[in-house]
Amino acid sequence: MTDITVVMATYRQAKYLSDSIGSVLKNIQNINGTLCIVPMTEDEETRAWIRGNLRPLSPEVKNLMYIVPSLEANLWLQRQNGLLSSSNKYVSFFDSDDVMLPGWLDRGLKVAEEISSRGKIPIVGYSYRMVDEKLRPMQDVILPEFSMERMMNGCIIPDGSITTTEALKSVGGLFDPDGYDPGHPYYCFATWLRMLRKYKDQIEVRLLPDIGILYRQHKKAMHHGFARTKKKSQENVRRQREIARHYFPEG
Repeated sequence: MTDITVVMATYRQAKYLSDSIGSVLKNIQNINGTLCIVPMTEDEETRAWIRGNLRPLSPEVKNLMYIVPSLEANLWLQRQNGLLSSSNKYVSFFDSDDVMLPGWLDRGLKVAEEISSRGKIPIVGYSYRMVDEKLRPMQDVILPEFSMERMMNGCIIPDGSITTTEALKSVGGLFDPDGYDPGHPYYCFATWLRMLRKYKDQIEVRLLPDIGILYRQHKKAMHHGFARTKKKSQENVRRQREIARHYFPEG
């Protein structure tokens, strides 16, 4: 069986955990997968939810794992700790307020295995199904076919993509050893670029537009208004181009 660790870093998202964790557990029922939940030490609401809802399941659900960082709230560090704890072949990161659609891990892993069987390093991503606070569908964000040219123009690989744990760890995980990574929401984007720079033609990216996740549209984003949201999106693209040109200055 294929091994995968799904790392879920969470901070003050207790009201979403039932939907989110339940969707991941359903996805890993038929594969050799582990859900690694990383709550913050001071996030007592989340830890209480886990003790009441998941701890009793631990003897029955052997693919549950917990890591509690002792430092300040830092979702990057939480994800990094989850990555470093993984000894499985593949790894993926999943936000604690989103919902994983049925069949994603099984199908994504089959594609990853097919790529690996040809001696390549896979990055297998999904499309987003955007939803509101009540999980009502709003729109799909279908990512374009991957290419370096598109990366230079702001095409970002989903941070929940499946890749090999070894390759991700080998470039420093979520943290750039050179200290360049600018932080959220670009840290995973920079991680993929570091992998592309190190492994070049060994990397094969596959995006599956017909399956994915329910991505929750945050209340804060919903109140920005169209003009502000458009300006923020333009700034995100500008920053992503800057990052891409840092790692690939000839581009």
